[in-house]
Amino acid sequence: MADLNDLMRDLSKASTGFAKLRKDLPRIAGVKMVETFRRNLDKEGFIENGRLHRWPQRTPGSPRDRGRKLLRDRGKLYDSIRVTRRTDDSVAVGVDEGQVPYARLNNEGGVVIVTDRMRAYFWAMFAKTKLPFWRRMALKKSPQIIIPQRQFMGITPDLDKTVEREIAARLKVIFGAPS
Repeated sequence: MADLNDLMRDLSKASTGFAKLRKDLPRIAGVKMVETFRRNLDKEGFIENGRLHRWPQRTPGSPRDRGRKLLRDRGKLYDSIRVTRRTDDSVAVGVDEGQVPYARLNNEGGVVIVTDRMRAYFWAMFAKTKLPFWRRMALKKSPQIIIPQRQFMGITPDLDKTVEREIAARLKVIFGAPS
């Protein structure tokens, strides 16, 4: 009879642990997503299928090309990656585009139309810094600036495996399996 009582207690404990895990799944997935997207920023590329796809480098002579990592000038983008929505059965991770309006442009790539106001800014920066980069930007014949894709966010099989491994580890704890 003691064996049956032990079994019932173990099943009750596992059931409670499983219910807690089920409730925590969106939070667990969200944490792993944020970690992965921030790691992509640290590695200056997008990890997919176990391979790092490095981003295109900055234009040589750019004022930001002074030993800084791409997309990490002030850390604002990095700090803004967070869980934006979580329900009982889903999670969304993103950035506040009000605070970091350039996030989508960098993640997806795109085109910025050069305005007269931008050209005036380029001339003002050239006058202030004497960096040839600003002069080239002011004299640019093309009416647009092409921003290359520097993807740092996105769902990949690697991310799925990371989340699955975390869930499997927690299930082992619940069911008392050796690590």
